[in-house]
Amino acid sequence: MITAKDIFDQINTGTGTKIGVGVHANVKLSGVDVGDKYIDFNFVKDDLVHNKRIWFPSDKIFQNDGESEAEARKRDLNDRLVHIAKFLHIFKGEEVTKTLQAPTFAEYAERAAEMLNEAKNTATLNLKLIYDKEGRYSTFGRFANYVEKYEEGKEPRIKFSDWEIENRSKKSASIDDDIDEPSANSVGNLV
Repeated sequence: MITAKDIFDQINTGTGTKIGVGVHANVKLSGVDVGDKYIDFNFVKDDLVHNKRIWFPSDKIFQNDGESEAEARKRDLNDRLVHIAKFLHIFKGEEVTKTLQAPTFAEYAERAAEMLNEAKNTATLNLKLIYDKEGRYSTFGRFANYVEKYEEGKEPRIKFSDWEIENRSKKSASIDDDIDEPSANSVGNLV
């Protein structure tokens, strides 16, 4: 017999709820997973969770005006690598970040994930989450400025950009909750 009772009870206990919009201090990297076409960075804070998925480069590539295909592929690769490099730098330091090599992006992701999973308990993080483009759910920005190393007793340095405040700091009009909107210096959960 198929029933949704078990999973309904699980999702209504609060487990698995996403970390909300805001700047969050002392967040734990709970693990890094690599799938066939992606690498996931998984986070937990006060029994709330979130993940940042970075897709592997694909054959389809967007070319900016005046950009060659080779330049577009290099830009696309770098846009993806910067996320992994940011985590490597936080958890493994500058030397590892600069020297880790692999023949393919997938192998690079695998090696980085292995190293990060071994080091995940050596530091905690500050994370910045914004609303998705529909204004419904918390998500990470496109650029890697959503994460930094947490330092005990210090305020997070990551802030909302003017664009994020203007475009990704408000819930959708169809959601009735009253919330505080983030400012450039906001810290904390806003939902």
